[in-house]
Amino acid sequence: GGLTANQTWRIDELRFIEAKVLLDSATEASVGSVGIQITTDINGTTWWLGCSIFDNGNANITEAHCGSMDNFNSQRVELPLNTWHTIRIETDSDMAKMTFFIDDSQIDTYVYADPEEFKKSFFHLYIGVWSQNGGLVTGSIDDIQIGGR
Repeated sequence: GGLTANQTWRIDELRFIEAKVLLDSATEASVGSVGIQITTDINGTTWWLGCSIFDNGNANITEAHCGSMDNFNSQRVELPLNTWHTIRIETDSDMAKMTFFIDDSQIDTYVYADPEEFKKSFFHLYIGVWSQNGGLVTGSIDDIQIGGR
């Protein structure tokens, strides 16, 4: 599931994407998340990068984590359930760089290997709640902001 915009953006049109998210303790999925994902097609391959808060199976703690389809994995940050958190992805299109923030603290930076190919791509934005095993995921999203150049 998740919400998707009916628009695509070039990476140089985006300065940041931000949303307040909450993962509820009523989540039943063993892996459920709420967050932001961007996708594109690069050289015929679907590429994605996302940042979310997900249930790690602990009744009181969630983890924030960012990653990509080419095996980038940010450090993980433990967060309490049932609490609003702000996820932010800032972009630097010239360097093909994405910087990730959770509650205004930088947790990591990702750089795509080929900046010129990256800059030519058009991106789709997804903001939503996902379950990897079909179980119930209860989450909330608020204060979505997309900053352009």
